[in-house]
Amino acid sequence: VREYVSHHCADERVVGALATAISKHTNGHPIFVSALMQHWQDSRRRAAAPESTAPEWIFADVPSNVQAFIDGQVAVLSHRDRSILQLASVAGMEFAAAGLAECPDDIVTKEEACESLARRQLFLRRSGSEEWPDGTLSARYAFHHLLYQQAFYNGVPPARRTALHRRIATQLENAFGEM
Repeated sequence: VREYVSHHCADERVVGALATAISKHTNGHPIFVSALMQHWQDSRRRAAAPESTAPEWIFADVPSNVQAFIDGQVAVLSHRDRSILQLASVAGMEFAAAGLAECPDDIVTKEEACESLARRQLFLRRSGSEEWPDGTLSARYAFHHLLYQQAFYNGVPPARRTALHRRIATQLENAFGEM
């Protein structure tokens, strides 16, 4: 990623930070690296910003060409899978399936849905398991790329996003109690 960025950016003061930011958001996926580099260059030109401008501000949104690529992948998913991925995106880049559940019985359903996506290598991967202070056991999952998490998160309407944040926070508060 650093070599690619240095090939497209003349300011060595920016290369390290930009390469780190792009790598963090793409996990080095070549299509995404290229798209984010182009997005940074286009954004800088539109804003008439110098090349030495800090690169982090460009990652607030998913570039439209990456969003279109992800939308194409999402189109083949079932409504259930899309809903799980939107809920997971609100929980964060990495999350416990139990944090997505509305009740203890729902943990198994959410875990099975996430496990199915991870087995098919669709947006998620398994990242271990954990036990919460209340004794809840849960598998952990992570999005393959931060761009995937952001794309799903950006697709959740603001009122629903707020409700989901509250729901997840309540679930975690109940599980962790007073720490």
